[in-house]
Order: sequence, then C-alpha cells, then structure tokens
Amino acid sequence: MKVTVNFGETRIVVPCKDGWMVRDLIDQATQRYKKIVEQVTCCF
Repeated sequence: MKVTVNFGETRIVVPCKDGWMVRDLIDQATQRYKKIVEQVTCCF
C-alpha cells in the first residue's frame, strides 16, 4: 500500500509496509521531503 502525504502543495508518496506505525510513515515522508527540498534548492 502507498500513502500520499501533503507538505503544503508538495505531495510525497510513501510506501507503507506491514507492521509500520504512523511514526514510521512520518519519518519516511519527512526524509523524502527533505531530499526533494535539497535537490530543488541546490539547482537554483
């Protein structure tokens, strides 16, 4: 299963594994969001 998490207008798709808690999803979404923000800010 996949979960979509919104950070303002930015949407992050996070795969949800069996046994994961909400905290695990939050951690994954935050890590993915930080990667995206770093990629965008380094190019401008």
